Amino acid sequence: TVVPPIGAFLQASLAAEKVLSEQVVNHLNSCNYIVDLFSGIGTFSFALAGKGAHIWAYDGDEEAVYALLNAVNRSAGRVNVDADVRDLERRPLSAHEFNKIDGVVLDPPRAGAKQQCEALSGSSVSMVSYVSCAPRTFARDVRNLVDGGFTLKSVVLINQFSWSTHVELVGCLER
Repeated sequence: TVVPPIGAFLQASLAAEKVLSEQVVNHLNSCNYIVDLFSGIGTFSFALAGKGAHIWAYDGDEEAVYALLNAVNRSAGRVNVDADVRDLERRPLSAHEFNKIDGVVLDPPRAGAKQQCEALSGSSVSMVSYVSCAPRTFARDVRNLVDGGFTLKSVVLINQFSWSTHVELVGCLER
C-alpha cells in the first residue's frame, strides 16, 4: 500500500490505471531487470515487481519517491524495488547505466523524455514501454528510439478523460 503525498500524480481512474499497468506488465513480462523512469509513487514499479522482476525506480519528485520507499519498506521484502530521487530532465540516466537492464518503463510528464530517449537509444536495453499523456512528445521521443534501433510494436490508446481531447497511451518498443 502506497500512501501518496499531497498533490501526488495519480491516474484519473482506477480502471485506466489497471489497463495501463496491464499493458506495461504484459509487454515487459519477460524482463528480469527493469528501470522505471519518472516512476512517481511506483504505480508501474509495484505492478512489475509483483511479477518477480527487480526494479530500479527514479523520479525527481522527492516526496513521491519517499512514498514509494515507505511502501517498499512496509512490504517486508515481498517486493524487490530500489528507488532514488533523480531529476531526469537535468541528469538522465546514461547509456552505460542501463548495463544489464533488459526493460524500461517511461512515464514522463507532458514535456516527454527527449534526453532520456537519446541515452536509451545508445544503450543495450531490448524492451521499452512508454506511457504518455502527450501524443506529440511521445511521437518525438519514439522517433528517437526508432532511430536508435527500436521498433514500435504497438500503441494502445486509453480514453480516461471523458469529455476531453486528452488521451493516455502505451507504446511498446523492442530491439
